[in-house]
Amino acid sequence: MVKPLLRTIIRVKLLDEETPVPKEVINIPEHQDLAQRIAEESLVLLKNDNGTLPINLDNVKKVAVLGPNAKKIFGKRLHGGSSAVVPPFFITPYDGIGNYIEGKAEMVKNPEEADVVFLVLGLDNGGGLFSMLFSKKEADAENRDRTIYGLPDEQERLLEETIKKNPNTIVILVVGSPIDVSPWFEKVPAVLNAWYPGMMGGNAIARCVFGDVNPSGKLPVTYPVKITDHPAHISERRFPGDLEALKIYYDEGIYVGYRHFDKNQIEPFFPFGFGLSYTEFKLSNIRVDKNAVKNSDTFTVSIDVVNVGKVEGAEIIQIYISDDECSVDRPPKELQAFEKVYLKPGESKTVSVTLDHNVFEFYSEKEHKFVAEAGTFTILVGTSSRHLPLSTKVEYLR
Repeated sequence: MVKPLLRTIIRVKLLDEETPVPKEVINIPEHQDLAQRIAEESLVLLKNDNGTLPINLDNVKKVAVLGPNAKKIFGKRLHGGSSAVVPPFFITPYDGIGNYIEGKAEMVKNPEEADVVFLVLGLDNGGGLFSMLFSKKEADAENRDRTIYGLPDEQERLLEETIKKNPNTIVILVVGSPIDVSPWFEKVPAVLNAWYPGMMGGNAIARCVFGDVNPSGKLPVTYPVKITDHPAHISERRFPGDLEALKIYYDEGIYVGYRHFDKNQIEPFFPFGFGLSYTEFKLSNIRVDKNAVKNSDTFTVSIDVVNVGKVEGAEIIQIYISDDECSVDRPPKELQAFEKVYLKPGESKTVSVTLDHNVFEFYSEKEHKFVAEAGTFTILVGTSSRHLPLSTKVEYLR
């Protein structure tokens, strides 16, 4: 067990350091800027009716930033278990938005007084060691599975009360896993998923909601309509399992995530790869530089992308491949590549991605290795696992 750990430690030269790097060398402006950029690019816009976001501060005099995660400081020691990351400082959504609007608008506490309300909801990343071991509080942590799909009851009530007092309530989710948004999704004009955005997260959120940053993140998970749509929750055999025998049965096999939803033709609430933007993009003209690919060949998939909106932004082009005929059971399609492209209004670019034979392979239980069978494959290109408007075919020759 120690051998692979030591191999990694030696390869990254950790043993070569004579002394630990001082904190003042780590906590420098360049690293802070990088942390903020990572947070900004990970934000996923889930809803934006009638261009509610970004907010034009010229039209706003009073802003309310409310909710249990508005001022919560994450990244404390032992919070979340082994995934705990302790930053040198932490900018909350409340602080980030407050600093951004300083001198331009007033922060207020009551939703009915505000021109716009940012309601920051979600979960905790586990809390301290004591609460992780003994509390029944729902959290994103390694010690306990969540038992409910929605927000905690008190947050659902807070959301309903806030909407009644101010319909212009924008929900910001600070979570590490999917949340059931269906009870209130139609009642709010905009929803932004910020995940756990780290030490510079408050600044990133503020720059996004006021338009300095155009959100371009995509969901790395599927949001089911109901929890029983999820492959792990189809039956008690899978979850929580046979508690007397202390066994959990992973009957889903390879059908996890979007593969399960595709295979069983289940409509998700948000599909894998989903994420909106403040602008719009049009994809066209898919082509492949080779109609037939041999085992050692590479091939290139190209499409044209144009920003048809009014602001600059970025889109993530996703390439899925489907095996038209196979000797084993395979998912309807599998993500094989993606590429992010940045475009100004009216600008167009050709996005080209080079692939090889690995994209045709599956793991053979018979041969105990990855193999690819000769035949035709469909290449699907789009902006989420359920929005793939472009397709073409390629033949694989062994």
